[in-house]
Amino acid sequence: MTEPRYEQHVAAGAVAAQGPNATATVNHYYGTRLPTIDALPAPAAPDTAWLMAQPSRLLDARSHVVPFIGRTAELERLQQWRDARDARLSVLLLHAPGGQGKTRLATEFAELSRSPGLPAAERWEVLQAGFRGGPPGPAPSPPAGRAGVLLVVDYADRWAYSELEHLLADPVLHQQRPTRVLLIGRTVRWFAALRAELADRRADAGDLLLPSLDEDRLRMFTAARDRYGASDLYGLPDPADVEPPASLGRRDFGLTLNLHMAALVSVDARARGKRLSLAEPHELSAYLLDREYRAWQRLFDAGGQGQDYRTRPAVMAKTVFTAALTGAVDHDTGLAALRSLDLPGHPQDLLLDHRFCYPPSERELVLEPLYPDRLAEDFLGLLTPGHDVSAYDPDPWTSGVPAALLNGELRPTVSPRAVTFLASAADRCAHCLDLAKVLNNLGDPAPRPGPRGARPRGHAGGRRPVPAAGARPPHGGPPRARGRTPPAGPGPGPGPGGGARRHPRGDRAVPAAGRDRHSRRTHGHGDPAGQDRPDAGPPRALRGSRYRGGAGCARPRRDR
Repeated sequence: MTEPRYEQHVAAGAVAAQGPNATATVNHYYGTRLPTIDALPAPAAPDTAWLMAQPSRLLDARSHVVPFIGRTAELERLQQWRDARDARLSVLLLHAPGGQGKTRLATEFAELSRSPGLPAAERWEVLQAGFRGGPPGPAPSPPAGRAGVLLVVDYADRWAYSELEHLLADPVLHQQRPTRVLLIGRTVRWFAALRAELADRRADAGDLLLPSLDEDRLRMFTAARDRYGASDLYGLPDPADVEPPASLGRRDFGLTLNLHMAALVSVDARARGKRLSLAEPHELSAYLLDREYRAWQRLFDAGGQGQDYRTRPAVMAKTVFTAALTGAVDHDTGLAALRSLDLPGHPQDLLLDHRFCYPPSERELVLEPLYPDRLAEDFLGLLTPGHDVSAYDPDPWTSGVPAALLNGELRPTVSPRAVTFLASAADRCAHCLDLAKVLNNLGDPAPRPGPRGARPRGHAGGRRPVPAAGARPPHGGPPRARGRTPPAGPGPGPGPGGGARRHPRGDRAVPAAGRDRHSRRTHGHGDPAGQDRPDAGPPRALRGSRYRGGAGCARPRRDR
C-alpha cells in the first residue's frame, strides 16, 4: 500500500498541518514590532556638508563628530563585567538621565571590545537589537574563535516586557560561549521584573548608574569646541579664543550633551561674528531651534525659485512636532499619522519635504525626529500653548495631536515613543501637563496590529537618549494612562502574595491571573519623566516668568 503523499503551499505568515496526528505550532506576534538581532555597524561620520546644513546634526550621537573623552572608570567597570566568568549569560543595565552620554559610552565600549588590535581570541562579536516590520530573519552566527558575544540594546526602556523576553530567548544568546547583553535606558525601576526573569534563567543581572560629570567638564567642552571649530566644519582661525560658559560648574553642565551644545552654540556664534553669553543651558536649545526655523524658511524660499520643496515653515513645524512623537516609521504609518492630523497640504508632499530636511538613517523610513531628544522635548514645549515666551508663538493645533495619534489604529505603533516624550515634556514644561492628559484616557485594550507594515525603529542606531519609563514624576507627574502604570515597588510584576492589587486610578483591582499580561503591556508606558534630571534655572528671557525651565518650557512647580 502506497503511503499518502501530502503537499501544500503555504503563504508567508500562514500555518498548516496535514496527515495523521499532524500538529502545527503558531506564534502570534501582536502589533508589528518584531525583535531582531544583527551586527552593530562600525561608527562612520556623515558628510560634513550635510552636517553643516543644520548644525543640530552635529549633536547626534550617531554622527560621532566629537572624539570620545573621559569616562575611564566607567569603561573599566564595563570591561570587568564583560570579562567576568561568573556566568555564561550576564545582563547589565547602563542607566542615567538623558544627555549623560550613555550611547556614546556604550559605542566606545563596543568598539574597544572588537578592536582589530586585539588578538582574535580576545575580540568579541558585537551585535545590536532592534525592531523590524516583517518576520525576523535568522540572527547572525558569530564566528568561531571569538571571546564571546556582546549584544547592545539601546532604548531598552522602550521595549515591552514580553519583547525583552522574546529577545533574551534568541538562540544566538544561548550558545556555549560567554554572552553579555548591555541594556541602555534612563531609569532602573522597570528592570526589576526582568531581573526576576533572568534569575529563573540562571543568568546574572546588574546595573551601572552613569554619574554626572565633574572633573572632565572643561576637557569635554574643549574637545567639542576644537572639533566644531576645525577647518572641515566651522573653520575658525583659532577655536581656543572661544571661551567656555562662566556657568560651566552648574549642575546642568554635568550632562555631556549640554557641554556639547554649549560648545556648538559658542562656535556657531563666533563664526557669525557674535559674542554670546548664555548663562543657562536651556538657552542653547532656543538658539539651535532658531537655526531649524531658518533652514525651513530658506528651503521654502528656494521652492519659489524652482527647488522641489513647497512646505511653509509653519506647516513644517507641525510635521516636526508630529515626528517628535511618532519617531521614524514606515511610509504607510507616516501617511496615516499625517492624515489623522489633517495638516495643510498633501501628506505625500509633507513626507517628501520633511525627508528633505531630516533624512532618515534607515532609508525605507519617514518622519525622522529632531535630534537630540532634549531639543525635541523643548520644541514640543515651545509649540504647545501655555508658555509666556513672546519670541515663540504656540500653535493651538498641538492640543489635539496626542489624542489623534494614540486613540486610533496608530496607537500600537507610536505609543511607546509618544507616551515617553509626552511624559518627559510634561516633566520639563509644566504647561505640557494638559498635552499629556490624553494618557489618562488610553484604557488598556488587548494589543492589536497597527497599520499594514508599520515599522517603528526600536533602536536609533539608538544613539539618542530617550526619557525612560518608570521614573517618579514631581508632584504626581503627568496624568497617567488608565491601567498602564506599574505599581510602586520593586517592579511591575506580581508580588509574592498573589491576590489582587489596587488599580492605579481607583478601587478597581487587577486579578493576580492577569498581572503578567498587564505588566507586559505596561512596561515602557509608565511615567518616563526622569526623576534624576537636573533642575535648571530660568533663561534670561524667562526670569520673572511663572514658567521656569527649558527653552520656553516651564519647569514643573514643586510648591503645589
